[in-house]
Amino acid sequence: MKKLATAVLLLGLGASACRDGGGSGDVDILPNVSPARLGQMYPLGENDPEPGTTDRVPYELVILLKTENGGLDIEKVCLEGSADALLQFALEGPQPPTPKRDEDAALRITYERQAPGGPDNIAVVVQSNADNFPTLVIPVCAQVVAEGSERIRFECTSPVTVAPGARDDTLCN
Repeated sequence: MKKLATAVLLLGLGASACRDGGGSGDVDILPNVSPARLGQMYPLGENDPEPGTTDRVPYELVILLKTENGGLDIEKVCLEGSADALLQFALEGPQPPTPKRDEDAALRITYERQAPGGPDNIAVVVQSNADNFPTLVIPVCAQVVAEGSERIRFECTSPVTVAPGARDDTLCN
């Protein structure tokens, strides 16, 4: 129920490429999914949007940031990737921006490409006070294929990488 409430709260947030916070502490962070493989989808075309489907765009995914060993203080969240790929995604969150001990924070990613193209490989970057991943990189990939085409699995690569325990302040600027 806690995850559902977090996802519902997230719906009221406005889209943003970056959110700021601040702070420090002794905490670990883990995403509930990494990489986030959205797969291949068909254009919406004349069809009505069907929430929860993986067949057509737009596609929404909620990523939960799980905390351990203390309160997480999220400083920045942004998307990194090529200019074309970044235009295809929207980011909302985190909600809550400063989760308490053992509380999840939710990010919502929406994939919006309307015509066949991609694959679009981006990274969600989370800058925080986490000891294990002060700069957490979550690869996200998706592609729109022509109506009726066979959907296949494709490589999900991140445009940026940061080693565990390392911080890269050049990201999310």
